[in-house]
Amino acid sequence: MLSVLIPVFNEDIRNLVNDLNNQLVELGFIFEIRVYDDGSHENIRDLNKEIASNDSIIYEELPKNIGRSAIRNKLAKEAKR
Repeated sequence: MLSVLIPVFNEDIRNLVNDLNNQLVELGFIFEIRVYDDGSHENIRDLNKEIASNDSIIYEELPKNIGRSAIRNKLAKEAKR
């Protein structure tokens, strides 16, 4: 299984994630895409929530910013192996 781990802070990542998802499906990979929002502004979170409707995408919003290293470690720890 391939795990694609994307930490995000105040960026609209809908196009990136949808493009990645489509490419991985087309290539026939078994995969998960994990996107964790690290305390972005509400308007950005509202945009990015749209990706959660896809079953192969795990979208989680953290209640406050934990920082670059901590969010990357959290993503790696929770990825399927």
